[in-house]
Amino acid sequence: MDVGNVWKVFEINEENLRMRYFNFDPDPTVRQTFWTLFFGSVLGYFGMAFNQATVQRIGSLRTSQEANKILYFAGPVYFLFGVLVNIEGHVMFAYFNSVNCDPVESGIIKNPNQLLPYMVVRVFHGFPGLAGLFLASLFSASLSTISSGLSSLSAQTIEDFIKPRYKDMSDRKATAIAKFSVLIYGGLSLAITAMIAKVPGSLSQISGSLLTCFGGPIAGMFFLSIFCPWATKKVGLSFHEPGFYDNKVLPILIAPEATDV
Repeated sequence: MDVGNVWKVFEINEENLRMRYFNFDPDPTVRQTFWTLFFGSVLGYFGMAFNQATVQRIGSLRTSQEANKILYFAGPVYFLFGVLVNIEGHVMFAYFNSVNCDPVESGIIKNPNQLLPYMVVRVFHGFPGLAGLFLASLFSASLSTISSGLSSLSAQTIEDFIKPRYKDMSDRKATAIAKFSVLIYGGLSLAITAMIAKVPGSLSQISGSLLTCFGGPIAGMFFLSIFCPWATKKVGLSFHEPGFYDNKVLPILIAPEATDV
C-alpha cells in the first residue's frame, strides 16, 4: 500500500537489480548466480534432510510409506515457504526505497538483521498489538526450531554416548540425564548466540555457512552408505546403534547392509 501496488514492488526490485534470478554467469566466484544458488541450495539442504532432527522425526514413523508421504508433503510446503520469504524481502526493499530511508546507513539500526522487526514496528505503529503479535509469532517459530534441535541433541547423547557404555541404565535415570543435557546444550546455545551477535553480516549468511560446514560431512556419510554399501569405518566414522538399520523405516536413505557406516 505504501509502495503503490504489487507490481510496483517487483518493478522497484527489478530496477535495482534485485531480481536477477536467471544470471547464468558460469564464474564460480560470483556469489549469486543461477548456478551457485540452485546447486548450492540443493547440496546445502541435503545436510538438513540428513541431520539428526529430520532422521529422528522420520524414524519415529511406523513404515517407509508414511515417511515418504511426509517428505512428499514437506517438500512443496517448504518451497512455498521459501517463495513467501523471498517476496517478503522484495516488499521490504521496495518499502524502504519508496520512503527514501536506509535504516542501516542512517544509523537507526545497527545490524541488517534488525530490518524486518524495524519495518514491522514502523508499518504497524498505528495498530496497537499487531507489531507485538507479529514478533511473538516470529519468536515462537524460532523457539520451535530450537526445541527440536535441543531434543535431538539430548536423544543423541543418550543413545550414542550413554547407553552403549551403561547398558543396564534404567529409563528413569536416562530421562534425568536427557533433561540435564538439554540444560547444558541450551547454555551452550546462548553462549554461541552472544558470540554470533558480534559477527557482522546477515544472519542468513552466517547460519547458512555454519550449517553447511556441519551438514556437508553428514550428507557425505549418508551418500557413501547409499552408493557404496561395502564401505567400512575406515572410510566414514560414525556411531552405530544396533537395530537402527533393521528398522526398515529408512531404506531409501541408508543401505541396510552398510551397518559400519
